Amino acid sequence: GSSGSYPRAKTTLHVSGLPQQDYTVISRKLKAHFYRFGYVQDMKVLGENAFVQFGTKKEAEEAMRCPDAILGNRFISCGWARRDNLGEEEREKLQKEREKKKEEKKEKAEREQELKQKQKELQDKLRELQEKQRQIKEKQGQTTTTTTTGSTPLSA
Repeated sequence: GSSGSYPRAKTTLHVSGLPQQDYTVISRKLKAHFYRFGYVQDMKVLGENAFVQFGTKKEAEEAMRCPDAILGNRFISCGWARRDNLGEEEREKLQKEREKKKEEKKEKAEREQELKQKQKELQDKLRELQEKQRQIKEKQGQTTTTTTTGSTPLSA
């Protein structure tokens, strides 16, 4: 609707009518509710109001359209905030940091996979060498028993 010409947030929702509960409990419950729609980039809980900022407008719109009662409470309402919690620059910075962490995590996983593969190869090689060593000792055992039978140990 075009009922007002006030500025509107691009990705932040205003949740009002929250019960007066412990901040951490409310925050956890809100995150659990809103993370279903996408990445919650920022969330501020102020008394009975919360401002939930998503990574994208699409995610925020999906959360807005969801008919489910927020925290199972029909008296809690949700609408667009007047402005986003984070400005464009902050959002982009956070997004880049998030992507960088994802990339680092991926690279770390790849390195760990390579190391596991190398470890497996080395273990196989070790088993192979131990088997060869066992075979050599076995052969030596057969030959040494025939040559050392006649010798006597030296006494001091």
